[in-house]
Amino acid sequence: MITQFIKNKLPFNIINYLAIILGLLIIISINSNSSHLKVFFDLQYKFNLDTFLIIFNTTRLLLPFIIFMLMIIIILLNLNLLCSHGNHIFFKILILNFLYQIIIYKFNFLKFEITYVQLAINCLNFTILYILANTFGLKFFEKYFFYLIFLIFFLLSIFFCTKILINTIDADAIYMYSSQFSNPSGKFLDQPNPRVTGLSKILVLYFAFHFFIFFRVFNKKKFLIFNYLILFICMFFIYGLQTRNSLVGICIFWFIYFFFINENKIKKFKNLILIFFIPIIFYELSMNNISQVKIDVGNNEINNTPLLENNRYLENNRFFEKNTGLKIHSSGRISLWKLAIDNIKDSSIIFGVGPQGDRQIFNILKKNKSYDVPDSISWSTSVSNGLLYSYLSGGIVSLLLIISIYIIIIKEVFIAVFINKLFSKNVEKELVSIFCLIYLCFRSLYENGFTVFGSDYVFLIITFYNIYQFNLKYKSIKK
Repeated sequence: MITQFIKNKLPFNIINYLAIILGLLIIISINSNSSHLKVFFDLQYKFNLDTFLIIFNTTRLLLPFIIFMLMIIIILLNLNLLCSHGNHIFFKILILNFLYQIIIYKFNFLKFEITYVQLAINCLNFTILYILANTFGLKFFEKYFFYLIFLIFFLLSIFFCTKILINTIDADAIYMYSSQFSNPSGKFLDQPNPRVTGLSKILVLYFAFHFFIFFRVFNKKKFLIFNYLILFICMFFIYGLQTRNSLVGICIFWFIYFFFINENKIKKFKNLILIFFIPIIFYELSMNNISQVKIDVGNNEINNTPLLENNRYLENNRFFEKNTGLKIHSSGRISLWKLAIDNIKDSSIIFGVGPQGDRQIFNILKKNKSYDVPDSISWSTSVSNGLLYSYLSGGIVSLLLIISIYIIIIKEVFIAVFINKLFSKNVEKELVSIFCLIYLCFRSLYENGFTVFGSDYVFLIITFYNIYQFNLKYKSIKK
């Protein structure tokens, strides 16, 4: 085998490094879109930032297709080895799910958009990468890619959160959720700004990662101060972003920590105060001192935001009462879920319409106004539910496959926790993985989550693979 020969002969096991590079190239394409593709071939090349951004973003869009062809070649060259190795059914189900969605899209799409196909291709690429890593025993890749992913996403989140914080202070606001920088219509490097829900999710994941792997292990004074500072920054921004998504994650974290981690109770309460309450108190005190709340009760317009029906207006993804200016605590998700279910019944959707089925359907409904379209669809065409997203994209087939993924995750987590006694062992990465899997599954109930390619999907793959290897190791030991 060509790949096996290279792996055995080259120094430093270069295949591990190539796998890391390949993984990073796949991740770079997150949130890429086709906005620059139309002008790429007509581009008058000049050495300026605009030209660079067009080339860079077009490359991010098209690169996954090249990587997919490379993956197919590697599979064909090592087909016998792959067939005999027996990779976990979890990865096979994911591959089947997204292959099916691509096939359905070819014959049943409502409007062709290359970005939708690219998203499914990326899911295939990242899943196949881990199948190949498992087949060829790329231990170095498995170990260090795990750390690298958390670090990269954390640094990006801190970068964007800092910009949001500055914008919040400039606007004399207190909380970061309503920052204009986080408005989806805004752009950074000519791409849509990341959503605050996504940023808060990554900070919650990194918070758990840093707590279990560094804070609890490197507890000498010189490391403890640094580790506390990192956790303080995470919690500061998590609280400032004010998302329900992060509240769910933090509650899951503290539940696991208090009820499953074997540690002195006094120490647990001390950590709760130090890395949870103090950052929150500091945020409230500091932001209230440097900001002034400007509320004009009865004003029909804030920040030039137009009024909507039913005595409501929309400002930065939050609904407000027209007469009182009070925030209505609704994200509009329930309305979108009802709209999706009504459309499934009325249109007799059985096989789905392909990747990004919610966007395909909602964009047409919004344009044709064939339904009583909710206000929330004006700023989001994401159905924000992994199960509904799967059904709209791949019908009953994708729904059953994704439900199977949930069942497999629950099974592996149960085996790791209750049979292989994960919490009684010195396995920091596995603690992080358990938390991430539970949180990401919860999150997919109110976001599309890991059912579409993005950071959720990346974290799901790397953390599930870690738990799968853990259970496999203890299964072999028992034998």
